[in-house]
Amino acid sequence: SDPDLFSGSMLHTRLVGDAYFIVALKGVGINCAVAYENSTSYLPATVDTGDPIGISLPAAWLLGIAEASEEQTCEVDSNCILNVKLDGLCLNVVGLIAVCQDLYIELDRQHARIGFAARSEVPCRTPCSAVLTEATCSVTEGCSSDGTRCGGGMSRGSQGSLFSGSTVGIESECFFVQRGGR
Repeated sequence: SDPDLFSGSMLHTRLVGDAYFIVALKGVGINCAVAYENSTSYLPATVDTGDPIGISLPAAWLLGIAEASEEQTCEVDSNCILNVKLDGLCLNVVGLIAVCQDLYIELDRQHARIGFAARSEVPCRTPCSAVLTEATCSVTEGCSSDGTRCGGGMSRGSQGSLFSGSTVGIESECFFVQRGGR
């Protein structure tokens, strides 16, 4: 990892499967109000840096997020903080669209874990040719896809991201407000 590209501490969650980067999803909420939580177990969720959303959430939990967001004063995405509770940490993501866009992610298969930290102001400049999917290329500043590969030289990095301000905290501080017995 490059400490210039993230701020604060890197917090880790363990991998729960042998395939891909699957983590233990324990709950989701909006503005620290729980929308859906599984207190006795976890659901597997895949962290996918090639997907603009970044992490898979169960369909039933997406419905819980939609219901919880109706109870909040979220006039625009930047007014809402999506809380994603994983084993050992909580992702506090500005906006409801792109979970991992504003976070620094360290994929560490050797130690069977994934690290998350808030992005620093230093832009991550990556060769556009290193971007693997058309979906990621389309949201990477300075890159464009011709339908088969990503091109455009070097990405300009995430300067002035719409979703800046996302943080990573400890699991126990994820939700402060409980909703209707969930």
